[in-house]
This record gives sequence, C-alpha cells and structure tokens, in this order.
Amino acid sequence: MLIFGFVQGGFLFAGWLLGSGFLDYITSWDHWIAFLLLLYIGGKMLIDGIGECVKSQSESSAGALSEQADSLEQKCSCQLNEHGKPACDLLSVKTDIKLGIATSIDAAAVGISMAMISIEGFKMAYSVFVTALVTSVACYIGVTFGKVLGRRFSSRASLLGGIVLIAIGVKILLEHIL
Repeated sequence: MLIFGFVQGGFLFAGWLLGSGFLDYITSWDHWIAFLLLLYIGGKMLIDGIGECVKSQSESSAGALSEQADSLEQKCSCQLNEHGKPACDLLSVKTDIKLGIATSIDAAAVGISMAMISIEGFKMAYSVFVTALVTSVACYIGVTFGKVLGRRFSSRASLLGGIVLIAIGVKILLEHIL
C-alpha cells in the first residue's frame, strides 16, 4: 500500500518536472491526450462491465444459483501454482510496483497541470506528500473493503467507472475547445 503512495507521489513530481520544462509544447495538445486516454480506459471498463453483465445473465438463466456462486468465487480468488502459492500474488512488491505505475499515469498529467498553474517549491512538495499519504490510506481502505464490494457490485461498478472516466475526458476536451 505504501508502494502505491510512493509511486503516485513520484509520478506527480515527475509530471511537474516534465511540465516545467516543456510547458509551451504541451499546452496546445494536452487536452486531447487526456481525452483519448480517459476515453480508452473508460471504454475498456464499459466493455468489460457489459461483458460481465451479459455473462452473468446467461449463466443465471442457464443454470442454478450455486453454479453461478462457484463461478464467481473462482473469478475472485487466486489459483494456486505448483508450489502452493497464489498465482496472482497481489501483495508482492513486484506486482504492486507494476500496478502502482499503471494507476499513476494520471498523476503525471496532474503534475503537468500543476506546472502550468505555476505551483512551485513548498506547495509542490506538500502536494506530493499529501498525494502519497492519501493514496496509501485509500489503498488500505480499498484492499480492506474491495473484496466485499467487488462481489456485490462487480460489473455495475465497472460500468459506472467507465462512464465517469469518459465524462471527465469529454469535460476536459470541451473546456479546452469551447
């Protein structure tokens, strides 16, 4: 969980450094990049969520509820490898670093934005610290409650998340175009 906070804060700082150096080049097309990334990620979430909804409906109409519960349990839990360890060790440092990088790309964009509005010095250091701290706490809460909420809302959460990301991307694009 601390890894996620460290990576998030690091990407915020790296984006700020990048934005400070290349501010003039970025401002003309940053909104298009943000829009396309959010459209891609949100669209993927929508497609995955719709696929889960369709799969869930076909399973429930074709079989008993116990089969559906077993299928859900298999999707939510890790399979054991030949050494008896989970094949998807979500608590390994290597996996957490990869996931931290994948989920922190937006922090770099925020860092670039912070450079655009001339955030400097102590304010930037404070922002990096608070971002890392809040990310670590949020990860702890997410790990603690994620399994329960994921089982209850699974595909609906993916659909809602995809819609929200696409809406944010459209908002960013419209603010810069209009």
